[in-house]
Amino acid sequence: MIAEQLKCDQLLIIRNQITTLIDLMDDLALTNTTSATISAAAVTSASKHRPCLHGSTSDHFSDGRAYRDVVKDYLTVSHEDGWRETFYGDHEEYLRDLNFAQYIFALCTSWYLKMNGTTPELNDLNRMKDLIFLAFQIKYIRLPVYEGEKPDLAKYDRYHRAIHNNDERGVINCLSKETKSYCNCMKEKKTEADNMEIIGTCTGCNLNFPRSGMKKCSGCEFAMFCTTEDCYAKYWPAHKEICEKTKAANVLIGR
Repeated sequence: MIAEQLKCDQLLIIRNQITTLIDLMDDLALTNTTSATISAAAVTSASKHRPCLHGSTSDHFSDGRAYRDVVKDYLTVSHEDGWRETFYGDHEEYLRDLNFAQYIFALCTSWYLKMNGTTPELNDLNRMKDLIFLAFQIKYIRLPVYEGEKPDLAKYDRYHRAIHNNDERGVINCLSKETKSYCNCMKEKKTEADNMEIIGTCTGCNLNFPRSGMKKCSGCEFAMFCTTEDCYAKYWPAHKEICEKTKAANVLIGR
């Protein structure tokens, strides 16, 4: 009964987040105002009130675009065994689309700025991270491989660490880097982030601690653990499999 209630509560949280994102995408959607029946003054007035698209384009936010459906599918998919392979197979054409990656960065930027300086809820921040990770995979891994080029593993790894280990600070820095060539919307937040304490999330207890006092796993060289007594030893069995896979991948790519 308790497990079922927790599942229902989680589904409600996800549904509310999806509603927020759909509202954002609707707010960002630009209707076609180039019709001869609309005056030039009306076009100019409308453009003044349009929100910044942070490097995406009006077409990407328009009603009827499939991007919104892919975002919704990604955030609502049940994380059962094999879900990632199934999702990627169903949406392959979008997962090698640079415009879709930029759309995600723009959407997350608008989502973050919509919070109006309040501290993001953990669930919102985690969902935002999920989307940003997907955009990173498209831009720096999947698209280059599809085009026969070498994936930028170094940048992907650096961004992945920044978001995984630094929570809000990492989100701000990554969104700033991905949008600064198009707009200055994240500039003020980037300045705030520079003064934030660097925080890390313990792979074991999943709590946040000052990064300076944490220890990095010597195997995968990615996971961070707090200094709480026996935390590393306690959670090692759960971390072991992914640690060994990551270590093997590092050897394969020559890290």
